[in-house]
Amino acid sequence: LAALIQAVTGKTIDRVLDEVIRQPLATRWFRYGAAREDQALIARNAFTGAPVPPPFTMLVERALGTDIQSVVELMNDPRFLTSPIPSANLVATAEETARFFEVLRNEGSCGDQQVFTPKTIREATANQSGMEPDAILLLPFRYSPGFMLGGEYASLFGLHASQAFGHIGLTNTLCWADPERE
Repeated sequence: LAALIQAVTGKTIDRVLDEVIRQPLATRWFRYGAAREDQALIARNAFTGAPVPPPFTMLVERALGTDIQSVVELMNDPRFLTSPIPSANLVATAEETARFFEVLRNEGSCGDQQVFTPKTIREATANQSGMEPDAILLLPFRYSPGFMLGGEYASLFGLHASQAFGHIGLTNTLCWADPERE
């Protein structure tokens, strides 16, 4: 994704994120990785709870290339925390993330400012699959080009959430918007 954005725009993914989302939404964070001087302010990842049992350990290792404890250690490495890794390390506050999803829920608008076109939001949240089992979670999900989608009966976002869209993070995040339920 980062290489495609650079080839098309001539700008880094961080620069595009800054121009398209961070500046219009007036967020301080909302970036891939963090500035070195901000590292101490970032919450660290931790693995808690019971160990991952087989056969889930195999699924996790196949998807991530290593065990979950090693991934958590890697995610706390200063190089990971400061590098732009589009699929893995968006840094934002809860309020900024909620603001972003509110813009998505409102068909791309933030107050009187249009951040995305309604067409962009419709295409980004359009169903692209049936209920398919996720290879890691082993639960059925519908997917759009950019989000996990809700469902009437089976959904990360509750029951009767067929219009909801969002995503889960690896260790600590679940974000979504539901236009139907506001």
